[in-house]
Amino acid sequence: MKIRKAAVAMAVAGSALTVGLTATPALAASWHNTGQTFYWYSSCAAAGKAGMQSGWQAYDCKGSSAPWASYELWGLY
Repeated sequence: MKIRKAAVAMAVAGSALTVGLTATPALAASWHNTGQTFYWYSSCAAAGKAGMQSGWQAYDCKGSSAPWASYELWGLY
């Protein structure tokens, strides 16, 4: 009886996984480091906004406001 319940649970989990795999292309957008770094946040944000006009879904300037840090531009596409 325990084996039968385990088999049913595995079948249900497997079918849920299959549904997830077929739905994945619709959610294929992911974050990518553009390789661009900026000293000023405003420069990074301007480049990110330009990227959104080129088709990105969003942008993020990752970094710190510390004087010795720079911002990395990441795009969601």
